[in-house]
Amino acid sequence: MREVDRTDLVSGALIIAIGMFFFIGAQEYRMGTMSRMGPGFVPYWLGAIAMFLGGVIALTAIGRPGALPAVAFRPLLAVTAAVVAFALILPRMGLVTATFIATVVSMIGNDEARPKTIAITAVVITAVCWTIFIGLLGLPIRTLRWPF
Repeated sequence: MREVDRTDLVSGALIIAIGMFFFIGAQEYRMGTMSRMGPGFVPYWLGAIAMFLGGVIALTAIGRPGALPAVAFRPLLAVTAAVVAFALILPRMGLVTATFIATVVSMIGNDEARPKTIAITAVVITAVCWTIFIGLLGLPIRTLRWPF
């Protein structure tokens, strides 16, 4: 029996599934042309590319050993909690607060992160997000709101 690197096999299958989601979902939108792209053009082709690359990753897993790594639950839960916190805080308290809190919550999953590192990282990421999304792109996102 051939050896299979299970990590790459599962990763390739996951990338194929995500690509298929976008590829199929884009079918409901107008495709357009290269010069006049419709709303379905980019997700369609990114989904197709993702499915191809996922297939390449899965095929390269055949013939070499490898086992699935153990799941690190602390980082997994911290990042999941950060995404949920960002989604819940953004409409209520604004981009600055949501980004800062989400960064702090996600960094709690890192065993090596110290309070000073967490604070500096949160401030830098918050400043970069504000600069990009509010300053440069001018998105209509509430910057800071104090609901109390």
